[in-house]
Amino acid sequence: MVTKAEQRYRSELDLCRRELETLRAELDEQEEQTLKQKREINDLRNTNDTLESDVNRLQKQKKRMQNELDQINAIFDTEKSEIADLQAKLKRANKIVAEERRIREQLQEAKSDLIIEKTNLENKMETLEDDKRALDRQVTDGEIARKALRLECENLGDARDNAKSMINNLEKDKRHADILLEEARKTNASFESQLGEVEQNYMTLQGQNQANKEQYARDISRKDDKVEELKRAVDKAERDLKVTLEEEKKKREQMMASRKGLESQITGLQIELDEANRRNDDQQKVIRKYQTQLAQLKDLQMELGEMNELKESLLRELKEMEKKARSAQSEKNSVIANLQQSERAKRAAEDEVVEMQQEVEAQKSLLRQQALDEKRILDDKYNELKMDYDDEKQRADEMDVKARKYQKEAEAASSNYANEKDERKTLELQKAKLLAENKELEEKYSKLDSTLKNKIRETTDVLERRMHQMEVDLEGEVKEREALNKTLRRTEKSLTETTALMTEAQEAEEVYKSQADKLTKKNEQLRRELMQAEEDLKRSQLGKINAENELEEKQDECESLKRELQRARGAAQARSRAVELASDDELED
Repeated sequence: MVTKAEQRYRSELDLCRRELETLRAELDEQEEQTLKQKREINDLRNTNDTLESDVNRLQKQKKRMQNELDQINAIFDTEKSEIADLQAKLKRANKIVAEERRIREQLQEAKSDLIIEKTNLENKMETLEDDKRALDRQVTDGEIARKALRLECENLGDARDNAKSMINNLEKDKRHADILLEEARKTNASFESQLGEVEQNYMTLQGQNQANKEQYARDISRKDDKVEELKRAVDKAERDLKVTLEEEKKKREQMMASRKGLESQITGLQIELDEANRRNDDQQKVIRKYQTQLAQLKDLQMELGEMNELKESLLRELKEMEKKARSAQSEKNSVIANLQQSERAKRAAEDEVVEMQQEVEAQKSLLRQQALDEKRILDDKYNELKMDYDDEKQRADEMDVKARKYQKEAEAASSNYANEKDERKTLELQKAKLLAENKELEEKYSKLDSTLKNKIRETTDVLERRMHQMEVDLEGEVKEREALNKTLRRTEKSLTETTALMTEAQEAEEVYKSQADKLTKKNEQLRRELMQAEEDLKRSQLGKINAENELEEKQDECESLKRELQRARGAAQARSRAVELASDDELED
């Protein structure tokens, strides 16, 4: 039987199980949420990393852009400074041009005094003055014939293009001359650096020679002192070392001879350096000549610029004259239209007006054909003139409008036919004058063209001569450079020989030092032996003295012994005599 307590426990267990299941479900949900949150956190971290990388990249880009901006600002500042420098240079150039003009005027005033000294410059100045006079004449002729230069614009454009081409050629020649100057400057700088190196080597050799001389003098003084001490101290060692001293003297003489040879080589190097300096001065003179030639080229360019300005002024005047001529033509056309209308009104003057109109139309057709032919030939070359032509077309349209207005006015001016006849006569006279002026202008233009061509030829010949002279000078510079290279090689060889001799001298000095050390060691040994011999002598002298004293003592002892012996002999003889006497007495007894 199941009790109520068990049922209650079971129900509680079921509730606990359900709660556990719910808790497990909640835990699972929380774990899933935590996983989602972790994923989101990882995603956020990844996005943060990407954003940080993007921020770093943007910062790098910002820094790079900032650096580029700084560079651009620096370039802008440098360009500003360069522009300011160029402006200053232009101002200086303008000042220099003004000064050159002033100096030219002074030279023209003082030309009579400098004929003997500067003939070449006078010739050049005379040619330039002739050209200037021709240009002045041309300008005066152009000013006189300024009213009828209608068809000469294109020919002057041809001349302008030719002048531009000549200017371009001159600029190319100038650039070539600048390149040659830069090469000459580089060669001069290289020669100066080589001369500096040679001078440095020479200074080092002088320093080494002086140091060797001082060391040699010190060694000689020390060795002389040592030799004198050895002479004073050891007479016997001097006899033994005479041979070695003679050898040392021979070596010393050899060293002196080598030193004299080195000094002669150094003097030779000094002479070569003087020659190199002289050649450098010659090269600087050549460079100055080139600079003067460049200044002359600049003067020619300035003159060509003035010529171009004159040409441009002439072209402007021609354009103005063409405008005036076209206005006159438009007025002529209007007058002709008025005449036609008046001829319609009055048939009496119809034939004359038709003839005038035919003549004007024939001239127009001829002019148009010439303009079309020249336009077909020079379409590719004259874009600027095309623009002018379009402007002139617009003006022609405006003049057509004005002509219509004049036609309307001519209908009202039929009553003034007599006055118009007078005007027609004046127009015919003006036409004749214009034709005459046109012919004169054509002749003057042909003269101008011929003079310009001659001047251009002269300038080209002068430039070709100068280029030939520059080439010859460059060949001379190349030869001088080769000679300098040869001299430098010789100097290098002599320097190597001197270095070899110096090394030999150093080796000989080392050998001499080693021999001197050996001699000093021998002298020290001899001194020691002498000291020992002196000590032995002193000892022997002391022993001798002691022996003499002992001998004297022994002699004294011997003498005392001799005396005692004599005394003993005397006593013995006395005793023997007494014994003999006693024996004789006994015998007698």
